[in-house]
Amino acid sequence: LEYLWGEKVTLETTEVKSISQPEGPQQTLPGMAPHIPAEAPEPEIEWQRVRYVMKNRKMSRGVI
Repeated sequence: LEYLWGEKVTLETTEVKSISQPEGPQQTLPGMAPHIPAEAPEPEIEWQRVRYVMKNRKMSRGVI
């Protein structure tokens, strides 16, 4: 886009910052099925604003 635009290009967007992973199946002995909880909690998602800048063929990313 920088080439087509002819100068610096800036994109501001929202991205997922972190996701807390629910606990997975625990280690079991060989030949035994892993125990999976009946209700797995939904992962917590946190959003953050970020800015991408393309200038002189170099991409940079910063948190707003």
